[in-house]
Amino acid sequence: MAYQMTHLLIAWRLIDQLQPKDVPAYLMGSLAPDAVHMGENFTEAHKRQSHIWSYGPCWGDTRDCQGWLNAILKLREEAWENPSFHLGYVVHLLTDWENDVENWIATKKKHPQVLEDREAARFRLECREVDYALSVLCEKEKTEIWQALKNAPCPDVPGMVRKQDLLVMKQHILCKQYAPRPMPDVSAYTYYTLAQGESFLTHGVKAIGAALAR
Repeated sequence: MAYQMTHLLIAWRLIDQLQPKDVPAYLMGSLAPDAVHMGENFTEAHKRQSHIWSYGPCWGDTRDCQGWLNAILKLREEAWENPSFHLGYVVHLLTDWENDVENWIATKKKHPQVLEDREAARFRLECREVDYALSVLCEKEKTEIWQALKNAPCPDVPGMVRKQDLLVMKQHILCKQYAPRPMPDVSAYTYYTLAQGESFLTHGVKAIGAALAR
């Protein structure tokens, strides 16, 4: 699924359309489903719960894309204590849905070898490094996003994500994951290029904006 800077940039670029009342909470919501990775006893089951995903034999192998999309849009209709956090959460899930269809499933069709362990690891590395490159190229937006995230609440979402994991993730993103380092050389990437990363930002904003405008 999409990495965190990609999630944040798409959510940020949707603010004018979606008009969340609490921007910091909205941005935290746009990260929240991945906070399960910060749990001490993380398993795939936690990922399934936080992403309301049960549409294939294992995480990363979606067999019913429409079923997952329907579940996400149904979640959108729920009433949460913090509507802005809820909206961001839905944006995260829609971003992952778009990424699954546009990037992961498409890559598997074009490059079947990506299912091999070594190549799958290479795909993940390319996605992660392109995501970091986007954080460098979008430095102005990143600075504004970071300022908002510093004040973001980290609520419990029972059965989905825990407050303590959100707090750890927030600090990890603000202080470590995107800490300054040399711009990665992504020029020779095969599975996920910088052009694809930039194109996905544009596509994601457009597609998710359309889905939430219905």
